Amino acid sequence: MKTIEIAVGIAIRETDSMEVLVAQRLQGSHLAGSWEFPGGKIDSGESPESALVREFSEELAVKPTHFELFTQINHRYPEREVSLSFYLVTQLDGEPVGAEGQRIAWVNMVELAELDVPAANQPIIEKLQAYLGRD
Repeated sequence: MKTIEIAVGIAIRETDSMEVLVAQRLQGSHLAGSWEFPGGKIDSGESPESALVREFSEELAVKPTHFELFTQINHRYPEREVSLSFYLVTQLDGEPVGAEGQRIAWVNMVELAELDVPAANQPIIEKLQAYLGRD
């Protein structure tokens, strides 16, 4: 089974509370209907950082202008294995929209914990809550 390399952005904004951006996977896609942090496959010869910028442009019509690596994990689903590089995105050029027809939402940490998310994202959510000092 070939491992799929993926760059993922955890876009953060501080309002009355700390919020993160999530997108709902489209029908017909792997794990359709679940909520996830935006991102996608890293193309051959592409760096994870370049893939992150490209995916945010394609999926959300914005450009991440300040981001740093948060963590990396490998996860095996029954039908595929993924290697995920998660980046904390603290600045965006533009206001995100669901450019591919997907629903997007800014959610606080409590709302994030209640969403139906891919199994690979669950430990990241826990680490993010600990990192941000919020439950």
